[in-house]
Amino acid sequence: MIAAGTLMFGIGVTELVRRAPLLEVNEDGVTAPIGTTTRDVMIPWSQVDSVSSTVVRDPFDGGSREQLLLELNDAGDVPRDVVGATWEGRMLSIDAHDWTKPVTEVMLAARGALDYNRRVEAIRQMEPPSLTWEVKVPLGDPEQEPTTGEETE
Repeated sequence: MIAAGTLMFGIGVTELVRRAPLLEVNEDGVTAPIGTTTRDVMIPWSQVDSVSSTVVRDPFDGGSREQLLLELNDAGDVPRDVVGATWEGRMLSIDAHDWTKPVTEVMLAARGALDYNRRVEAIRQMEPPSLTWEVKVPLGDPEQEPTTGEETE
């Protein structure tokens, strides 16, 4: 019994010290632990129109709470029933009160990744221009011998 208690205490302390990221921003999209059936929900950049942040008044204690706002053009596989986030139309508001980084820093990183993804997709869809070069070189009379500037004097 003491061994089991010690093991549980050790696991608890380890989880407190080694915290998992609450939100991951990468070149594919945003992964957030907001799902109910599966914890992590991946939102690809192709579904995101804009990224912003805000500070709202907490209805429980009157304090301020930071939120990351993702405006989606298509909800796709993002669940409507979320934990730690709320839906308002196409806007997904993710609560950021437990984050170790300021929400503005995360928002700027997400905007940079969204911009990068849009540029890469635009380059992938762009067809290279078709260039045709036509060069005409006057050859002169093939039976006439070439002359140099010294011979014409």
